[in-house]
Amino acid sequence: IVCVLAVPSYMSTIDFLNFVGPIRKYVSHFRIINDTLPNRFMVLMMFRKAKHAYDFVNHYNGIQFNSLEPETCHAVFNKGIIISSSSQKDLTKSEQVELPICPVCLERMDASVTGLLTILCQHTFHCHCLSKWKGSTCPVCRYSQKSFLGNDQQNECSSCQSTENLWICLICGNIGCGRYQQAHAYQHFLETNHLYSLEIETQRVWDYAGDGYVHRLIQNKIDGKLVELPSPVPINEDGQSSLLLQQQQQQQSQQQLANDMLTQINNEKINYLSTEYNDLLTSQLESQKFYFENQMEDMKKVFNVQLHNLSDYYENINMEKSKEISELNEKLKREFNQNQNLEKEKNDLLKEKKTMEKKIERSENLKKEYQEEKLLTKVLLENQSKLKSLVDEKDKEINDLKEQVRDLMFYLDAKSKVENCENKEEIQNGTIVVSEEASSSSKKKKKTKNKKKK
Repeated sequence: IVCVLAVPSYMSTIDFLNFVGPIRKYVSHFRIINDTLPNRFMVLMMFRKAKHAYDFVNHYNGIQFNSLEPETCHAVFNKGIIISSSSQKDLTKSEQVELPICPVCLERMDASVTGLLTILCQHTFHCHCLSKWKGSTCPVCRYSQKSFLGNDQQNECSSCQSTENLWICLICGNIGCGRYQQAHAYQHFLETNHLYSLEIETQRVWDYAGDGYVHRLIQNKIDGKLVELPSPVPINEDGQSSLLLQQQQQQQSQQQLANDMLTQINNEKINYLSTEYNDLLTSQLESQKFYFENQMEDMKKVFNVQLHNLSDYYENINMEKSKEISELNEKLKREFNQNQNLEKEKNDLLKEKKTMEKKIERSENLKKEYQEEKLLTKVLLENQSKLKSLVDEKDKEINDLKEQVRDLMFYLDAKSKVENCENKEEIQNGTIVVSEEASSSSKKKKKTKNKKKK
């Protein structure tokens, strides 16, 4: 069991259920308890498992109830529960216990199946039923949590804000002024057909159908007989009795009335009156139930029509959206295929680019090699020309040398022949006469020799 301390009064039961909404399914029972401090109350939460209780304390402790107010959630574990009661009751539990009925949905309240909530007036409901209830009043007794927790507010007519001669509807809790003011309470009866209205000052119930006050019966503690409940004393703003003398007179009249009732009215008449009152109340409740069921049926019809229109509208929107989505998918598919083709072309171009780069690089290398070969060829040609000129010079020298060698050989040969000849002396002392033709030929030979030397 976890206790949430110092819950501010501006938070209604519905607000607290919305605050703990995510963990509401793990709680078997909520109970709201009065606090000693004003404008505060406590909430006891019984979890189905201890793990969920620890998770709630760890996550919710210290969190603000809302972003506009400074109050924070103080979640603590309950150490124990002390029950103090003076009544002697049989505490033994029976094996078969009838489950109570939720006053809102009329279904059985089982804490093991759905979460339950007990408010300050000790009425218990399903959490999901009370969360749909508008306002802070109890659906059964119209007890207002805010009127108890907050500052006391003066009752006033809901239409003209009058504070005198006020009547409250017992069916829906509407407050209106009486016939001596502007008759807004009676106007409420004409609009809603709510038969019973309570006068706030005297606590008497008026029946609009019977056009009279309803007798309220109570059970006498002495003998258990039913007696009529007298009207209470009106209370002023200070919360004290207006006339002490009137109290004494009313007490005496109550005692006298009780004695008269005991002696005059028999049990059959009392049973008849109580049965008639119960039947009347049951019939009125049935009529109110039938009225509200008709209202709910009308609202359901309107809601179904609106739901049908909304479903058609959303169906048309869904069809349009699905058509747009299909078109977008087709467009996306085409663009995807186009992108694939572009990617393929890009890859082909990249491959071709790489091939061209390789070819360009190869051509650059070939060009470079060609330039080198060309330069080398040029150098070789220059060297060749030099070598050729050198060879020509050498050839000329060789030819001169050959001529000289031949002349020398001729000379040596002639000398050897002369020396070996018998007419050596004659030849040595003789002279050689050369003819003109021979001299000319010799000159030509010399000229040719000189040319060759050159």
